[in-house]
Amino acid sequence: MNHPAIVVVTYNRAVSLMRLLGSLSKARYPDGVPLVISIDGGDNREGKVVKIAEEFPWPHGKKEVICHEKNLGLRKHILSCGDLTERYDSVIVLEDDTHVSPVFYLYAMQTVRFYGDRPEIGGISLYAPRLNPTTHLIFEPLFDDTDVYFIQWPSSWGQIWTYRQWLEFKNWYAQNDGPITDEACIPDDAIQWPDSSWKKYYLKYLVETDRFFVYPREALSTSFQDAGLHQENATIALQAQPQYFKEAYRLQHLENSCCVYDAWHNLLPDSLNRFVPDLKKYDYVVDLSGHRPFKKIQSPYILTCRPADNPIMQFGKKLRPVEMNVIEMLPGNGIALCRKADAQDKTEIIKVNGACLYPELRVTFLLPLLLQRIYAGVKRRLHRLISSGTH
Repeated sequence: MNHPAIVVVTYNRAVSLMRLLGSLSKARYPDGVPLVISIDGGDNREGKVVKIAEEFPWPHGKKEVICHEKNLGLRKHILSCGDLTERYDSVIVLEDDTHVSPVFYLYAMQTVRFYGDRPEIGGISLYAPRLNPTTHLIFEPLFDDTDVYFIQWPSSWGQIWTYRQWLEFKNWYAQNDGPITDEACIPDDAIQWPDSSWKKYYLKYLVETDRFFVYPREALSTSFQDAGLHQENATIALQAQPQYFKEAYRLQHLENSCCVYDAWHNLLPDSLNRFVPDLKKYDYVVDLSGHRPFKKIQSPYILTCRPADNPIMQFGKKLRPVEMNVIEMLPGNGIALCRKADAQDKTEIIKVNGACLYPELRVTFLLPLLLQRIYAGVKRRLHRLISSGTH
């Protein structure tokens, strides 16, 4: 297998591109690593982006700059980059506001070798998430003796695809590229993402085909989330501290892992059953954030934090991550295993501006995000007032 190609995705953010290329120049590589810089068409700030790409030195292998004549938009642009697996066997896709660790390529090579031909794996992430993107709660995967875990959720801040992984997605996508409706068994907020999103299609693909992304416990990339066409304001609230020193990674296959999560970032029943064998008697869905719509729960039983009548089992809710309360069988009544029909379709989680928060996390973690939203709204109103006053 050839070395994975690095594919940089950019459009008109010259500063972002320079920063990403700077982090790539500091990383460690074997000989013969291809670099592709793919520039969407339509607006490249008078050639600055093209000039930066063409002048960037790459002593580790062949460099190619692709300048698209027309504006593809984000979804088609990412799809075109994924198609490069036909030439390079595997690709590491980096949008221009990403930043990589000096050892990211060592992780990439090891995970591609280990997972590249596994049919249950839909991709590999460099980024390690800090939040559950659906609930905006802190996400804390269980610990085990490996450096990876699995989520039915695609990564977009540094993702790796092999030829097989991408081909199977493209075969599915050829029959499923139309609008995604509310009936799709994915989180509702993901359904509302714009049509320019490639990620919601990949998410639906993972769920419908029962595939997962591999995630590292320690990030090998992070994102500045720079302002751009799909993001009005930059934020660093979701940045992850990258691992800078590790050279070898402890990997294991999905079927041997106890850390496997669904699209709502809930631990799968098969993982919980390893710790609490009595749960094996029940066909249940895990909904410990209380955020999964009832219409998208098909199992007759539910393990939930929602108020419930006639609970079969009950647990407290004092430990983190929340699954530990079930694993430790902590006494209490914050979590219940019950029939779906006995669970109330509401939750104790507080909603603030569309984000679901535990009260103790509201100020310490998400206040910066809330303030940023307020600042962005004020800025937009001032811009409209100024614009209306000049016409």
